[in-house]
Amino acid sequence: MTGVSGVFLFGFGAPRSLDREDLADFLRCVTGRDPSEVAISSLAERYREIGGSSPLVEISRRQAVALERELSLVDIPLKVYFGMRCGEPSLQNAVDAAKADGVTDAVVLTHAPQFSVMVSEAYKNGVDGAVTRADASIKIHFVDSYGTHPGFIEAMCEQLKTCLSTNGLSPQSIPVIFSAHSLPDITGKVERYIEELRKGAAAISKSVGIGNYCVAFQSPGRGGGNWLGPSVEEAVQQIAGEVNKSAVVCPLGFVPENLETLYDLDIAAARFAKSLGVNFYRVKALNDSPHLIRAWAEIVREKIEALS
Repeated sequence: MTGVSGVFLFGFGAPRSLDREDLADFLRCVTGRDPSEVAISSLAERYREIGGSSPLVEISRRQAVALERELSLVDIPLKVYFGMRCGEPSLQNAVDAAKADGVTDAVVLTHAPQFSVMVSEAYKNGVDGAVTRADASIKIHFVDSYGTHPGFIEAMCEQLKTCLSTNGLSPQSIPVIFSAHSLPDITGKVERYIEELRKGAAAISKSVGIGNYCVAFQSPGRGGGNWLGPSVEEAVQQIAGEVNKSAVVCPLGFVPENLETLYDLDIAAARFAKSLGVNFYRVKALNDSPHLIRAWAEIVREKIEALS
């Protein structure tokens, strides 16, 4: 093994609480500007509708523990440190802990399976800033993407098959909408993102035997401008005109459950589907599934070997 001495697992994050200042701090981190009272109130209401908080941080803790255990089982005894780009524990907390443990080289995994310039730059800038503030000498080795990795595809296939079998659905007859976070539609910034989503959706559909599928986007920003489409709602609307008014939504771009899955899909999109008479089913996020953890361990191994 090379000099890699630690692994970082980074996610987007969530507000610490529904306190106004915590919500404002979170939105400020997300948008880079002071939020309006309307934005703060809207965010608070969405969190209330999913129970008052996001499970993202707790799921991430379980992922880090499980990944560290899996790495040790495959003879890669590395500690896993996790942090959030917007929230607590922060990227800074993770970097500070790694520095204290003497980590000098670290592989970085994020909750973003598919590569996008904007998301990658945000994580890299955040980590670089944290390393500088910690006055640490840690070399960072990012796993740029893993959305088409065979292990990740297998993990997604298992989640999709579980949803189909649990609900008595036939893969050949029900349409599947693979969803991912919408991004600003900027030429030169989104092409690889879209291509990896399409390749992932095609590989999963072929393996599971899905006869009808599409890639759609959700959770666009609220600042206007052009965002990637079609939206999940537009995909559902098209299905409403078909004979079999049923759809499965599979969150291909979301690893742990979060506001985007629990509200934007389970509440907002499901409500929209119901208004059109469409039966709506949702594949659960991978969270800390054994298939995902094994895939991540293999991806870390491959990254270390590539650095040799």
